[in-house]
Amino acid sequence: MAIKHGKIALMYLWDKTATTMTAEACTVSGNQAQITAVTKRRLNPNEPPVFTDSGGKTVIYIDYINGIAYFTGNATIVTCTGEYVLQANLANAGYLIDWSLNLGLATADGSSKGDAWDNPIAGRTNWNGSANRHYQSNEFTLLVTYETSPVEKRLFLLEFYTDAVAQLDRYVGWALVSGVNPTSPLTDTMKEAITITGFQNIGYFTT
Repeated sequence: MAIKHGKIALMYLWDKTATTMTAEACTVSGNQAQITAVTKRRLNPNEPPVFTDSGGKTVIYIDYINGIAYFTGNATIVTCTGEYVLQANLANAGYLIDWSLNLGLATADGSSKGDAWDNPIAGRTNWNGSANRHYQSNEFTLLVTYETSPVEKRLFLLEFYTDAVAQLDRYVGWALVSGVNPTSPLTDTMKEAITITGFQNIGYFTT
């Protein structure tokens, strides 16, 4: 396997517009059901969808990037009612110069007196990251800090490429920008350091 060099990341600002779907057909495979229509798989992260299994299985996890529901057991016939986000509702917020991702698993200490080794208990997964972008104006900072509807978070869609854009290998996830730090060195262009907090899951695509 070839060693990879740094690739770009793309950042899109979502205008919060979403399209409604009712009883949308899903393709079932074991305990997983994915929305069949490819254009409807990017789910509104502010509005949890409802996946319904005709066999009565219960949803335990939803992948908002790939439009997949995971059930307590093998599903039968599944439909989804909710909202999805179209590419047309995402505006390019600029190319990022570099990026870093942290994918983690929260753990609790389950050790007891007399144990020879730690006994970690797995909790919820999480992700966050950071990036730099060229500074152009304070418009980006205003987008991040001015929020008219806290209930519906001002979210960005991030695509972190691990290979050439034409090959489409990338991490994709919804995120909040939780920090913006402009810097102005004498010998370089102004830049903004961005702190990213993941919202819902992050997915990986190879096509």
